Amino acid sequence: MCSFLGAGSGPAIIAVIGTLAGGGLGGWLTYWQQSRQRAHEDRVRFHELRIESYCAFDLVASNFIASAVVWEKEKPAGVSLDKYVLDNTEPYIAAFTRVRLIGTNAVAGIALKLHTVATSFLSTPAPIDVNAIAQEALRLQLEFVAAVRRELGTDS
Repeated sequence: MCSFLGAGSGPAIIAVIGTLAGGGLGGWLTYWQQSRQRAHEDRVRFHELRIESYCAFDLVASNFIASAVVWEKEKPAGVSLDKYVLDNTEPYIAAFTRVRLIGTNAVAGIALKLHTVATSFLSTPAPIDVNAIAQEALRLQLEFVAAVRRELGTDS
């Protein structure tokens, strides 16, 4: 009989196969667990980014609307409404764009309605009833906050 392993090598072969199979299975389980962990961390990061975006939009929308109301009340000489709120326009547009890109459909839809109303302050000539537009914008802002709270499960 020609055998390079010799007699009694069966247990050694089984041990080698068992070691390779155990190493392969252990490696696969480690990879699977790390993949799940990374996916979970990505979901948490995205959720936190979404919350940050919602908070930023709510804040700059408040500033944007408030600046129009202040303009209406003070009527600064030689300063049009669109120029007065322009300082708040860039952060407002950036925050709105973020919500539009990463917000859920429900929240982004309300943000779009709020955006449509709020940007009417930028029309020339100035809107006839700034306070009425501000009231509608504030109503939509409250609707936006309610949608965010529903999404987060804190709408009690």
